[in-house]
Amino acid sequence: MKVLFATNSAYLPQHVGGSESSTHDLCLTLRDCGVEVGVLSGLLPWRPIEAKYPAQMSLRWGGCILRDDTQGYPVFRAREPALAVPELVRDQRPTIAVIQAGRPLTLAGRFTALGVPTIVYLRDAFFDKLGGAVRDHPDVRYAATSRDLTRRFAEAFGIVPVRIPPLVRPERYRVESLRKNVTFVCPFPMKGVEIALQLARRRPAIPFVFVESWQLHPVQRLLLRWRARSAGNITLRSPTLDMRSVYRDTKIILVPSLCFEAWGRVVSEAQASGIPALASNRGGLPESVGEGGILVDPDAGIEAWQSALSRMWDDPAEYERLAARGRQHALRSEFQLSTIMSQLLALFSEMVARREGRRGVCGG
Repeated sequence: MKVLFATNSAYLPQHVGGSESSTHDLCLTLRDCGVEVGVLSGLLPWRPIEAKYPAQMSLRWGGCILRDDTQGYPVFRAREPALAVPELVRDQRPTIAVIQAGRPLTLAGRFTALGVPTIVYLRDAFFDKLGGAVRDHPDVRYAATSRDLTRRFAEAFGIVPVRIPPLVRPERYRVESLRKNVTFVCPFPMKGVEIALQLARRRPAIPFVFVESWQLHPVQRLLLRWRARSAGNITLRSPTLDMRSVYRDTKIILVPSLCFEAWGRVVSEAQASGIPALASNRGGLPESVGEGGILVDPDAGIEAWQSALSRMWDDPAEYERLAARGRQHALRSEFQLSTIMSQLLALFSEMVARREGRRGVCGG
């Protein structure tokens, strides 16, 4: 079997986010299971891929697609991924396509038109950015990361996606935490940066670390740095591909999102090391946090957030209880690699069988 993941967005290391990290973990795990994998992504010509790996990169197909193998599997990068689909399908002959992020329906139609069974793996709740009309197509299945996202999609379109949680390879994130600080990743307004800033000002004795996003605009970065200096207890960290260096000092992972998160990947990464979460009660976060943290309504007011933070930071017994439950939550059977792989491979096989069955009927 050959699985091609596809997105209109750029991919690692040009673009780093939860979707890209989840795709990378999926590719590594599928590869370990003997499945041939690859990724089709957008290309940002002004942002280098990896200058230290020039020997592993080569221009393909007259310069329309750039292939590199720096991630441990082939990544095909194109300025217009949708236009690259026909040539890539002809050359790589994927058994199945998995479309994620970045107007996925614009790519799904390209693959199904060429007879490639396609899964649209939903990783956010922004249904106005799907890139086309949602249709019930015999060669298309929809998957979603959380129960909340599954429900929202079903209510919006009358199609119930298969629920498959994001895959997290724990060895890439597990550490022995020194429990030094509160960590907030991706300081954007929609991620709750104002709540995080207010908490830091209200608890000046607690060290906070804000991990900047790769996509943070330079003006936003300058403003954030000024506000961090004004607070006095906020350290800004540059984005990193090795989140273990972040979690090594983390006592609490803060996720005060204002939007309906599809999951909350940083929560699952942190819980692999028994780091509990203080998070919003929106979207998929209640499912990703479980009993390994405290949930707060983002509209409840800063006093509610401060009270929850004090409960976690100031009460050692309560902290240890939440940390133990977070570690236990990370070990639940439905979140294990073997379970997720079984779900995914069964879905792949089902779709391929359905496609072959229709071919047989047409051929007969």
